[in-house]
Amino acid sequence: MAANTNTFVIDSSYLLAYLLPDENITEVQNFFDQYKYKKIRLVAPQILPFEIFNGLKSGILSKRVDKNLAQELGKTFLRLPIALLEIDVLEVFDSSIKEKLSFYDAAYVYLARKYNTQLLSLDQKLISKTA
Repeated sequence: MAANTNTFVIDSSYLLAYLLPDENITEVQNFFDQYKYKKIRLVAPQILPFEIFNGLKSGILSKRVDKNLAQELGKTFLRLPIALLEIDVLEVFDSSIKEKLSFYDAAYVYLARKYNTQLLSLDQKLISKTA
């Protein structure tokens, strides 16, 4: 099956790099610049909002952002048209054991494989699991 070039699975590391003001990763910023003007579909497992808001909370605790900014960044995230998809929990659980991944990470890998598409992540080990 040919790769799906219009759909991308996106994880929390990639999104937080876009949202947090002290992250300056050119690749991520360039992708979101293109995303604004192209017809690209972003998908993620249903756990994504929990990971994003946990990352924003961690940003507050580490004094990277204040509560007001974190809330605004959370609202920005919620406005992004990211399809939150169901996963096969038992298949992801099995994969997480076999591949020594967290259950969360295995969920992203599962979707990238299922849709035969690229995983947007800052975790190179995770990306390598989708190849």
